Amino acid sequence: MHPLLSPPAKVRLRTKAPQGWRTPKLANFLDAGSHGQRCGVRPFASLAGSGLSWRFDILELASAIQPGLFPMPPPTRTPAWPMVPSSSRGTSPRLRICRIILLAAGFLSVESLSQTLPDEPRKVFDRAVSDFQNGRIEDSVAGFDRLAGLAPNVLPHLWQRGIALYYAGRFDDCRAQFEIHRTVNPNDVENAAWHFLCVARAESAGKAKMALLPVGPDSRVPMAQIYRMFRGELDTDRVLQAGGTQAESQFYAELYVGLYLDAVGDANRALRHIRNAAADRYSSSGYMHRVARIHRDRLLRKKEAAKP
Repeated sequence: MHPLLSPPAKVRLRTKAPQGWRTPKLANFLDAGSHGQRCGVRPFASLAGSGLSWRFDILELASAIQPGLFPMPPPTRTPAWPMVPSSSRGTSPRLRICRIILLAAGFLSVESLSQTLPDEPRKVFDRAVSDFQNGRIEDSVAGFDRLAGLAPNVLPHLWQRGIALYYAGRFDDCRAQFEIHRTVNPNDVENAAWHFLCVARAESAGKAKMALLPVGPDSRVPMAQIYRMFRGELDTDRVLQAGGTQAESQFYAELYVGLYLDAVGDANRALRHIRNAAADRYSSSGYMHRVARIHRDRLLRKKEAAKP
C-alpha cells in the first residue's frame, strides 16, 4: 500500500458552489474513511447520514492534499472541472493513487484519471472514454480491456468500463466489474444500480433484485430512494418526487427510473424518462448525461425495429 499523505490542516465544507464553478457533492467521500486517509483527508464519518447535501470546493480539497496540485480558475473562464496541470504529470505514485481514489469517490473527472497513468495507459484510457462518448462501444470496451492489461491496479476503479460492457452486451463481465468496483467505492448507489442492470440482462430482474449489492450511506439526493426502488421497496413516482427542484437530482431520478423500467420490461415508460434525462438542460451532468443519450438512442432504434 502506498504511504499516506500528510493530513491537511483544514478542509472547509460549503453548501454552495463558488460562482461559475461546478463542484461535486461530498457524497460517498463523507463515509469513505479509508479512502480519505489514503489521500490525507480525515474521514468525515460524523457527517455521514446527516441527510444534508454538502458541497465543497474541489480546489480547497486539492490544496489540502498537495499545495499547487490544481491551478486556480481564471476569472473569465469556467471549465466544468479543474484540470491537472501538465507539470504535475510526473508526480509520485502516492499522488497518482490519490487521484484515482478521488475519481472513484466522484471528485475528479474522467479526464483527471488519465493524469495518474503513464503515457501509454493514459492514451488508452482517453481513447476508450472518447470512443464511448462518441458511441463507438466496441472500440471503447477494447480500449478499457487493454488498459486493464497495461495497468491491472487501476481495474477496480474503472466504473466506465462496466458501463461500456453493459452496452456491449457482455453482461457477466459487466457484473464482475461492478462487483470489483464495490471494493474501492462501497457506498455508491449507482454502482449497485448498474450491477442490477447487468444481472437483469444476463438472467432476470428478479435474480438481479436478489443479487443487489449492499451499499453504505450515499448522501446524494435522491440516491437513497433510487436504491429502495431497485430493492422493490419504492415506486418510481416516489423517486421522481425525491428528485426535487435541483437539476442534478432531477437528472439522476429520471435516468435511474428510466434504466430501472427498461430492466423490468416497461419499455414505453422507460423511454419517456430516459428522454427526459437526455434533455439539453441536464448536459452539465457530463459523462452520465452521455450515457442517457446513448441509452435513449438504443431504445429509439429498438422501438423503430419493432414496428410492423
